[in-house]
Amino acid sequence: MDYLKIWILPLTLVTLFAQCTDEGENNTALALAALSLAAPNCTVNGTQFYADGVVDCSSGTSAVGTGTVFLAAAQSHSDVLSLQLTVDVGSTTSDRVVVHGHGSGRNATSSAFLRIDGDTNSDAGGASNSGGSSTGVTQNGDGTYCIEFHGESEVHTIYDKNACTTKSTSAAHWDSEGTSGNGSTVTTGAPAGKNWGITLVNSAVSAITVNAEEQFTD
Repeated sequence: MDYLKIWILPLTLVTLFAQCTDEGENNTALALAALSLAAPNCTVNGTQFYADGVVDCSSGTSAVGTGTVFLAAAQSHSDVLSLQLTVDVGSTTSDRVVVHGHGSGRNATSSAFLRIDGDTNSDAGGASNSGGSSTGVTQNGDGTYCIEFHGESEVHTIYDKNACTTKSTSAAHWDSEGTSGNGSTVTTGAPAGKNWGITLVNSAVSAITVNAEEQFTD
């Protein structure tokens, strides 16, 4: 019987080693999967995003979405989110680019937003106006935009269909408070947080710049 023990012991060790190796490989695979989920997977002009959906970010300068895509910014913003970006809206009536600010969590829920599409007017809204309302201005569609979300008691959304330059809010194409006669007043809602992102529906964004300082002043 002793010769059986001689063979059983090495076989047992081999089995245990194989089990440990399999577990190690599985743990390594799980760790790599977790890292891939934790790391931003889309960079546009130096700004990093977590991309959910089918999107081509391979150029490093643009994000081209197929279907509905959400780009969750990897970095939160301060009391003011100030952006410059170039928008290329798809050709159908449902295609759009939506910029979100002052949202909560990775998906920027309950955010204020500006919706750019092929309609005559752009739309905006927020937690208190989830469907959005017309801004009443025709600066919409493809082009370069300067967009800001100010974290006041209600998010103050402002935009200009131009490259960003410092100017008064009254000189912008639109602001949500509508106190300067530049467009319609639109309810947004209180800030939910400091997360932001961009929704693409068969559309693209490029040349994104996050400004260090606000561009529109009261």
